[in-house]
Amino acid sequence: MNQVKRLDQIDIDNKAVCLRVDYNVPFKEDGSIADDSRITATLATIKYLREKGCGIVILSHRGRPKGKRDEALSLRPIAEHLGHLLNTKVTLQSELEPACKPAQGEIMMLENLRFWPGEEKPESDPDFASKLAAFGDAYVNDAFAVSHRKHTSVWSLPKLFPSLAAAGLLMEKELEELGRLTHNPERPFYAVIGGSKVSTKLGVIEALLGKVNALMIGGGLAYTFLKAKGIDVGTSLVEDDLLEKAKETLESAETKGVKIHLPIDLLVSEDIDARAPARRVDTAAIGSCSGVSIGPKTVEAWSKELVSAKTVFWNGPLGIYEMEPYRGPTIDFAHKLAENREALTIAGGGDCIAAIHAAGVAGSFGYLSTGGGATLELLEFGTLPGVEVLKN
Repeated sequence: MNQVKRLDQIDIDNKAVCLRVDYNVPFKEDGSIADDSRITATLATIKYLREKGCGIVILSHRGRPKGKRDEALSLRPIAEHLGHLLNTKVTLQSELEPACKPAQGEIMMLENLRFWPGEEKPESDPDFASKLAAFGDAYVNDAFAVSHRKHTSVWSLPKLFPSLAAAGLLMEKELEELGRLTHNPERPFYAVIGGSKVSTKLGVIEALLGKVNALMIGGGLAYTFLKAKGIDVGTSLVEDDLLEKAKETLESAETKGVKIHLPIDLLVSEDIDARAPARRVDTAAIGSCSGVSIGPKTVEAWSKELVSAKTVFWNGPLGIYEMEPYRGPTIDFAHKLAENREALTIAGGGDCIAAIHAAGVAGSFGYLSTGGGATLELLEFGTLPGVEVLKN
């Protein structure tokens, strides 16, 4: 935990607690919650606080309303769902003022934090943190997934509770489990990185080169690396302004003796559409099509390579997971990785976790992190703003 204050190190008995969580969960078209795993992951902390006689005001965000009220992004259905899970009433507080601290045992949920400009842009409302602080006597951060951002509720608010700010049980678990990747991981240590763009993953890829024995790159970001090696990738997603950086990364890996595995085959489509079929081709034969996923030969080859692994970190889907015709290899890879009972397998990122749940193998993984960008930044930099502010 690296000196981060824990719940049992602060006096919260019978106090009103501002609990920052990340309930930015996906919804179905009918308005129901598609996956409540980020909510259920915080229940242990909520139950702990209730056992201590605390009143709780839950702070979260949903979507990107950009400082404006948008009823389509209200937390009301989330408050109702949480109440159902806890078998208690969770009241939704729509306004900041007048602030009303929750009574002992009461659970309130403040409306979407991002309805107020001061959440994402603290400079636009320097008093926003004080307005939030008026709801509680103490602060607990259980929102690991947003702790890489210096938003008011993560960075400024805990400073107003200097002796009564701590990490929640989920945050504690995240730091403990992900610490196993950074502090003497059992080897061979492999990382599998997917997702859409190199620009969002290049930093962590470069950082991982100093930690892993080998790296596997799939998803949309693979095409920039393939093109950097002189392979024609057709109309696949490529960040041309990062081709040189991709070449440097490949050269750096070779110098460090770290093998980078790129796809040996792909699923491609002439028209990226949920109704457009995909076909398998070898990587060098994309032609005028767009790559939409790694192919089955790649899944097989990577899976065989990972049989010898002792530690595996996976972040990001290996294809356009949102579209049914292209998600198969990501699901298949989840099954293959789940079969390796000899390795510590840790996965992170919303789409990656969704794929693991869709494959029905969540119980076979060592740990599923709630963080996407936060997980990557922790691996890259070793800490996060929302973690640093909780240190003794």
